[in-house]
Amino acid sequence: MSLKKIDVVISGRVQGVGFRYYVLAKAEMLGITGWVANLPGGEVKTVAVGDETQISDFLSYLKKGPSGAWIENIDYKIENTDNIEFRGFDIKYW
Repeated sequence: MSLKKIDVVISGRVQGVGFRYYVLAKAEMLGITGWVANLPGGEVKTVAVGDETQISDFLSYLKKGPSGAWIENIDYKIENTDNIEFRGFDIKYW
């Protein structure tokens, strides 16, 4: 199975609106692994690993966001990986 790793930074009104919990729920629903965290500048960052379909679906959910969020910009990079780096999907607190 070919795995993909996505590294995403989402900006806009994404903190204080349940965005991290939304990301966690979607990741668990899709069966992908990784993490999500608030960044000091007001953005949300997530890194996830899954197959191509899972990562594509995950990105679609990130572009929608939870109700109450306003997505201004999404920067992301997708790369091939053969390493499942994470055991589950977690919310990180810095």
